[in-house]
Amino acid sequence: MPADFNDSELGFIVETLVLPVGRAFAPEVVVIQAGADGLAEDPLSRLTLSNGALWQAVRAGQGLAPQAIILGGGGYNPWSVTRAWAGLWGCLNGFDLPGRLPAAGEAVLRGLVWDHRLGRAPPEDWFTTLRDPPRPGPIRPEISQGVDWLLAEAARAGL
Repeated sequence: MPADFNDSELGFIVETLVLPVGRAFAPEVVVIQAGADGLAEDPLSRLTLSNGALWQAVRAGQGLAPQAIILGGGGYNPWSVTRAWAGLWGCLNGFDLPGRLPAAGEAVLRGLVWDHRLGRAPPEDWFTTLRDPPRPGPIRPEISQGVDWLLAEAARAGL
């Protein structure tokens, strides 16, 4: 994905490409790698996703088959990885996520250490909440053109 890939673009790809092609393929099981590398706080990806967009995409993909295997994955920022996976686990199990974490959860996040410039003075919300603010944006031409090309390839493959 190009730099600054945002929540709107991920939603567009899931709704326009992943779900229709996945339904046509009709898998018996899906394996979803739910890495946190694409979150805005990850220093390597240059992507700007919120963890809410990740959770929504995983929930949508989970519905493509009777069985799903959800795997963790990459991510370098221990706060964004912890918050993303804890929130994902909660969402997948039907829990309402709190607006503010209980003291025990906050203590776990305050106990994390990361020897990186982003870890020197983490923002307060990395300790107190699970959910990132939404990060919508425009759906850029390179995204929509790529989806169109992949849909044409899927059609040629009979999906």
